[in-house]
Amino acid sequence: MKLDIFLSGIRLEECDWLMSEYETYLENEYRIELLRKMADHVHGSLGRRYSCGRLHALADKLKDCNEGLYECKSVACKKCNRQFKIERVNNIIASILLDQEQTENVEYGVYTIIQYSRGVDAYDFVDYDIPKDKDRLRKLLSRCGIDGPVLGSFELDFHDSPQKWLPHYHVLMRKSGNEEAIERLREKLTKLHPKHIKQNRQARPFMKQDFREPLKQLSYIHKLACFEVRDYQSFWGKNLTKKYRLNKLMFCESLCWLDEQDRRTLFFQWHARPWLKQSKV
Repeated sequence: MKLDIFLSGIRLEECDWLMSEYETYLENEYRIELLRKMADHVHGSLGRRYSCGRLHALADKLKDCNEGLYECKSVACKKCNRQFKIERVNNIIASILLDQEQTENVEYGVYTIIQYSRGVDAYDFVDYDIPKDKDRLRKLLSRCGIDGPVLGSFELDFHDSPQKWLPHYHVLMRKSGNEEAIERLREKLTKLHPKHIKQNRQARPFMKQDFREPLKQLSYIHKLACFEVRDYQSFWGKNLTKKYRLNKLMFCESLCWLDEQDRRTLFFQWHARPWLKQSKV
């Protein structure tokens, strides 16, 4: 499936569904106000990872960025994340289009890798070793014989029941030439993560999507945010999930955690750097 059929020169910032600059400004204002409220709430509390002063410091950083004093480049900043997402997604699209010009019938897919066996207790997420986790995934891709490019991001989402954070990846992967290797990856992940963190739920550690809405799918892959995942049943009784904003205190703590991260820490790449650079030549 050739992307130029769908894209026709469209860039991510031209999509009407993408959050506008003004909307990111308003979201930052909400975060600033909430950080200050939660700072007052935790004032005097002992043993917290993120103190009253830490919450106020992040609020100050986002405020200065919102007022245009400087670009904070924090992963907790909706305004800066929007700009980075635009640059990243447009670069990937340009690389795919160039790839399709050079190689006939090359296809891509979007995959979700869910690590049930690495679920993290409620307030232990701040200590999760992302670089080590990414190294494990790279070794797994290598053993399966995956040929790049593979690129996406690491995420942690909170499940209220059973009070655990679930680490996972959303990645774009070239399907063409990787069909057998992708099947080996699915088999290995099924063995590594056989049990869901919830009772009476089937584990699905490897999920795939056709690459039919490139800009939306790549935007989703690079959302750089933490959410609460809630279960519900469809009209037909099928178990489904939906993402919501975290509760106020946990949301602020997730912002502080994100502020500690470098975007390169959250991004995942495997044999992708030369592929991305070719579109910039």
